[in-house]
Amino acid sequence: MASIERTAYPRFKANPTATELRDVYTPTLPEAEFVHAGARGPSSLLCLTMLLKAFQRLGYFPPVAGVPPVVVDHLRSFLRVDPDVQPDVTPRTLYRHHQAVRAYLGVEAWGHAGRHAALVAAAEAAEVLNNPADLINVAMEELVRQRHELPAFSTLDRMAGRTRTVVNRRLFATVDTRLSPDVLKSLDSLLVVVPGQRRSAYNDLKALPKRPTVGHLGALLDHLVWLDDVGDMAPLLVGVPIAKVVHFAAEAKALDAAELGDVSPPKRRTLLPCLVARAQVQARDDLAEMFTQCMATINKRAKEELADIRDSHREKTEALVGVLADMLTVLEEAPSDAEAGRLVKEVVEPAGGAAALLADCEAVSAYHGDNHLPGTSTGSVRKVPKKRTVPNCTA
Repeated sequence: MASIERTAYPRFKANPTATELRDVYTPTLPEAEFVHAGARGPSSLLCLTMLLKAFQRLGYFPPVAGVPPVVVDHLRSFLRVDPDVQPDVTPRTLYRHHQAVRAYLGVEAWGHAGRHAALVAAAEAAEVLNNPADLINVAMEELVRQRHELPAFSTLDRMAGRTRTVVNRRLFATVDTRLSPDVLKSLDSLLVVVPGQRRSAYNDLKALPKRPTVGHLGALLDHLVWLDDVGDMAPLLVGVPIAKVVHFAAEAKALDAAELGDVSPPKRRTLLPCLVARAQVQARDDLAEMFTQCMATINKRAKEELADIRDSHREKTEALVGVLADMLTVLEEAPSDAEAGRLVKEVVEPAGGAAALLADCEAVSAYHGDNHLPGTSTGSVRKVPKKRTVPNCTA
C-alpha cells in the first residue's frame, strides 16, 4: 500500500493560515449567490458552502465532520450565521448538495467513466514508472483534467497496485522468454553457495567500492571483469524502461539469496538481470571515479614532494648564487682573459670544483618548473634527474 504522504492526494491542513482562509475558503460573490439560492436554512447554508469550498480545495467531498473547525468557523463568520449553527443536514439534503456542487463546478461524479480514465492513465504510466505513488499521481492528474471527482485514496491505491502487477507480470514473462540456457545457468549459479564459502556470488553483486587506492583499483577492475563474464543483460532488458530496471534492481538488492530464491521464477529471472545490469553500470562508474581520485591523490602528493624538494634545495641555490656572484666580480675586475680564467678557478675550487657545482646546478634546475609529474623535467642542463618513486594513492 502506498503512503498517502508520498502522493499528491489533496488533504486538509490541520491549521490553515489566515491567508489561506481568505484566499481559498472565502466564497466569491457568484459562489455566495449559488449557496444562498440552493440552501434552506442556516445549517443547510453552512453545509452547502462548506462542501463547495472543500470540493474546490480537494477535488472530492470529505465527511462533514472531517472539515477543520477553523474552516467552519471562518465560513460561519462569512455567512453571518449564529456561532452555534452546525452543518448538520439529512442524508437526502447532503446528496442534493453534492449534486448541486458537481453541477455548479462542471464535475462528473466518480463512476464508470472516471474509473476507466484513471485505469488507462495508470496503465500507461506503469509502462515506464513503478512506484505506486507515481501511478496514483498520474491517475489523479488525469481525473482532474477530465473534470472527474476524485475517489477515496484507498480506491486509487488498489487500482495502482493491480495495474502495476499486471504490467510487471507481462514484463517478467517477456524477459523470461529471452533467457538462453547458458544465461539462465549463469544467473542461477549466483544464488548457489559454493562449498567452502559462506556466501553466494549474489552478495558480490551488491558489494560497495572501497577507498581509492591502487590495490583497490585493481580489485574493482577484476570485479568488473567478473560482472561482464556473468553475461550481457542488455538484450534481455530491451523494452524495459530504465526506471523499471532501477526499481527492479533495488528490489533485488534488498533481498538476500534465500529470499530471492523464494520469488516466482519469472520475477526472479527479471530481477537478477536488472541487478546485474545495474551492477555493471555502477562498477564502471566507480572505476572511473576511483581512477580519477587516485590520479588526483598522486598529483597532489607529487606537488607536495616537489615543494619539499625545492625547500631542500634552497641552501644549495643560495650557495650557487654566491659562487656566481664571485665569478662575475672576478670577470669584471680581471685585467685580462687569462687572469680572469685563473681567478675563476680560484673561486670554483673552494666550492667543490666545477663537477660538484654542475651537479648542484642539475639538481636545482631539474625542479625549477612545475614538473611535479613523475618522469618529467623542464631543466635546461644536460642530465635528466633520476625518476622518482610514484607515491601510492590513498584517500
